[in-house]
Amino acid sequence: MEPGLERWAYGALWAALAGSLALRAARRAPGPGRGLVLPLALLAGLQSLCRACLPLPLGLALAAAAACLLLWWASPRRLLPVAGRAVLVTGSRRSPRCGIGVSSLLLQQVPAKGQM
Repeated sequence: MEPGLERWAYGALWAALAGSLALRAARRAPGPGRGLVLPLALLAGLQSLCRACLPLPLGLALAAAAACLLLWWASPRRLLPVAGRAVLVTGSRRSPRCGIGVSSLLLQQVPAKGQM
């Protein structure tokens, strides 16, 4: 393979990754995000190993799969809107079939998130 083709292929992968991360950052509301420096550095290291040890199609496929995993990991975790909603937590401490664990966990988690 031509060395120029390899540069273009991996360059296109990095351009697609950067564009996708920029679009996700533009759509996301400002707030704390996940650090991307270490995962991007690991992806660059993986790409260097792929270029050195694997043929272009296989190395590009492996690097693209790692980039997809990075995009999945970097995506924000969204909570459903709770404004104007109510939850009725029921259960009986006497009945073992009722979801005692679920209801007590819910009663602990909802005030912790400032929703109550």
